[in-house]
Amino acid sequence: MPRKHQFEEPSFDAPLSGGGAVPDAPQDDAPPSGVQAILRKHEARLMAISGVKGIGEGLGPIGNPVIEVYIAHPGVARSIPRKLDGVDVVTKVVGAIDAYLR
Repeated sequence: MPRKHQFEEPSFDAPLSGGGAVPDAPQDDAPPSGVQAILRKHEARLMAISGVKGIGEGLGPIGNPVIEVYIAHPGVARSIPRKLDGVDVVTKVVGAIDAYLR
């Protein structure tokens, strides 16, 4: 009985079938998202707060974009705004962060 389908070797040079590039794939030259622009705008002010160890972009419990502020201990959360330019701010206690040099 002859086979109806024949296996094709994958090619990294040919575009994917079904339309090419993935629409949600990040591009290196893509403009920053709204949250990234807000992070850039408020980065210096947030990082100047004693106990703030870092900031980032994340997703909230229902999948909405949020600004994450990484803090050394729970008391720092009182100094962090709950929203920045309409975007929710979530604090995450990470403790002390130490950089080790080799």
